[in-house]
Formats: sequence, C-alpha cells, structure tokens
Amino acid sequence: MIALRYRETIPTSNLTVLHSDDLQCNSEDVQQIIEKNIGSEVIVSKESIYHELFMRMGGRWTVICREIQNDQSLPVFATRSPLFCSGNNSKVACFAAEF
Repeated sequence: MIALRYRETIPTSNLTVLHSDDLQCNSEDVQQIIEKNIGSEVIVSKESIYHELFMRMGGRWTVICREIQNDQSLPVFATRSPLFCSGNNSKVACFAAEF
C-alpha cells in the first residue's frame, strides 16, 4: 500500500511502473511548466518552476536545478511520485516531483 494525501491508500498492485531511459515526464502539464519557466539562471529557474507548479497544481513539490557546463551529462534521478518531469536547455537542467 502507498499512502496518498489525506491518509488515503491505494494498493501497489494498481500502480504502473514505467522504466525507460528516455522517460523524462509523466505529465504534460508539468512539462509545459518547466519548459515555460526554465531560463539561463539556476535559482530564477528553480523558483519560477516551483511557484507556477504550486499555484497551478497545488500539492507539495521538490524542484532541483543545476547549471550545465560544457558537455556534462544531465543529472539522473529516481523517484516514486505521482507526477514528475525533467527538462533542460543549453544552460540549466531541472527536475520536479510532487510528493
């Protein structure tokens, strides 16, 4: 069983687990918010993404952003959350997940 908000539970047998090296998002809404708010500065991007996620979707969110330098590989994240997404431009990579 996994606990949801307001102490609801769902059986884990009803969950779909997605495994893919290419999977970056499980929500088009979150993807659009990241694409709209990711910029050239890490802190501004993180705060803008978090603010819009909270205002539009509610819930509790974690947003992590980091600067991309030269040909660095993008960060890799593992999460167990109902909504998540990662995105990047040439300067900043960000990951958001609802908890």
